Amino acid sequence: MKNILVHSGAGIGDIILMTPVITALAKAGHTIDWLIDSDTSYDVASLYQSWPVIRRLYRHHAEVESGTYDCYFMAAGVIRPVKLQNRDQTTIIFAAYPEQMRAWIPIVDTYFAYAKMIEPGLKAHHETYCGYSPRLFPEVTKKTVVLFPGCGKYYPMKRWDKFSELADRLSDVAVVGTEEDMDLSHSYFYPDWIRNFFSGFHYDGIVTKTARFFGKRYNRPFKFGKHVKNYIGQLNLADTAALIKQAGLLIGNDGGITHMAAALDIPTVAIFGPTSPIGIRVHRKNILYISKNLDCQPCLYGGKYPKAFQYGYVGCPIGMKCLTGISVDDVYEQAMKFFYDNNRRGSQ
Repeated sequence: MKNILVHSGAGIGDIILMTPVITALAKAGHTIDWLIDSDTSYDVASLYQSWPVIRRLYRHHAEVESGTYDCYFMAAGVIRPVKLQNRDQTTIIFAAYPEQMRAWIPIVDTYFAYAKMIEPGLKAHHETYCGYSPRLFPEVTKKTVVLFPGCGKYYPMKRWDKFSELADRLSDVAVVGTEEDMDLSHSYFYPDWIRNFFSGFHYDGIVTKTARFFGKRYNRPFKFGKHVKNYIGQLNLADTAALIKQAGLLIGNDGGITHMAAALDIPTVAIFGPTSPIGIRVHRKNILYISKNLDCQPCLYGGKYPKAFQYGYVGCPIGMKCLTGISVDDVYEQAMKFFYDNNRRGSQ
């Protein structure tokens, strides 16, 4: 049996998608330490500090550099490897996962393919895991529908634009996320010449600010009614997970909190536009994916309009019909049927 250091980077969803492999390796008898090196403002490691599957949980490189391991398993999204003391004696595996592959192959399957370099007979375990705090929310029940209307600041093109109207249809509803999740500063369409003239839109610099004079705003601020329990910017990640765990359903964009809800075994409705549900697919019955399934989807990974979507930039020639074309009726009817079907199965 081996001592293994697993190193995860990137966002919440990417980190959650590593949990099936960690579970499988631990069940095979290996000892797992986990370094969570997230690039989000959330403390993602807080979700796993009591997870019995791992021996130790780390948040910083310096905490593990003096350790010795038989294997160092780096997930996709890791930017800076750890300088292990015994790296010359360590088997190093970097689970490379090109963005274009997300349209065709689930990330979990790719991680298992790499993990079999450690344990050739490794048995697949496809259920994701997410922890949560002990905090109780008396105002939240299994009749409560939680909405996650936000997304990463630099991915405005993942956001469905009708969450306010959907909330008006629901009598018991809560909204979660951070202020940054709701940031609309990059929610602009740009004509082709803007992308060709300016080299990039990655940050809030002079290039981006100048380009906005020629752009058209996509997204608008959400206005939720007084009946909505609004937790935007009020909860840490572990408490957000606790609230979701106590609710009955989550409806959200393709983002980390939506992945959390699925891993918490809560009925989860995920709305997809330019991205692909295939890449994040796991074998769970509690997830419903809603998509228009246009012939240009998913453009993030090439497709018919490969220049339509890049980090911090929206240049869609058909006005984001993959998301704007999804109506409130579409989401409400599919989500409510899914909700009731899941409740009926759970009571049997």
